[in-house]
Order: sequence, then C-alpha cells, then structure tokens
Amino acid sequence: MTPKAPMTPKAPMTPTTLKTPKFPNNPKDPKGPQRPKCPQKNPNPKFPKGSNDPKGSNDPNDPKDPKDA
Repeated sequence: MTPKAPMTPKAPMTPTTLKTPKFPNNPKDPKGPQRPKCPQKNPNPKFPKGSNDPKGSNDPNDPKDPKDA
C-alpha cells in the first residue's frame, strides 16, 4: 500500500514530468535546446567554429564546409 500511494499520482504526470528532467539546462525552453534538431547544425563543443573539427562542423565562416555554404 505504501509504495502504491506515490505511484498513483505519478502515472498521469509522467509525460509532463519527463520533459523537465530531460532538459534541465533550459527550463525556459519546453522543447529543450539539448534535443539535437539536426546533428549538422549542432557542432560539437570540442570543435568550436569547426577549426579543429575534421568534418568542418557547421561554421558558416568555414568555406571548407559546403553543407552550410
């Protein structure tokens, strides 16, 4: 009975509660900026501006990347 009590109100809240912990970085954005809309448009933080990125990242200033040109 005890473990059932906290589970009952949680069931209908699951979809709404899942959104928050999924993207705790930006509570303002319900969509969650962490969600990779497009892997090409979301360059790795390791390669800012695509300088060290062999793939060319998605820096518009990088003429080596025709994808964003």
